[in-house]
Amino acid sequence: MKNVRESNGTDVQILKIISDNELFIFGIEDLLTLADRSYSDLKYALSTLCEAGLIYRLEQGLYCMRNYKNTYPIANLLLKDSAIAYWSALNLHGLTEQIPNVVYSQSSFRKDDKTI
Repeated sequence: MKNVRESNGTDVQILKIISDNELFIFGIEDLLTLADRSYSDLKYALSTLCEAGLIYRLEQGLYCMRNYKNTYPIANLLLKDSAIAYWSALNLHGLTEQIPNVVYSQSSFRKDDKTI
């Protein structure tokens, strides 16, 4: 793991809250309701945890635990009001044995491709 800047203990407490509540994918808003911390403390703690490689930043304000590997919920959270589509949907429903390398999600609006 990378060297992490000096911890004030908040990051350890935040990681404990994430673990205790089994939050595999979460946002800052989720932590604001669970932790008695300010927004700036949470941002600093999450940044420290990202630098340590304990969590990943999916996009601004959305994070994922390091060991979470289910790509379908991640795809649905990255694209609001979406559904798993095309080859990914066929694999999800067991209609093909081939495992796609890309998860396709369809929505009524456009969003740039994202690699995670």
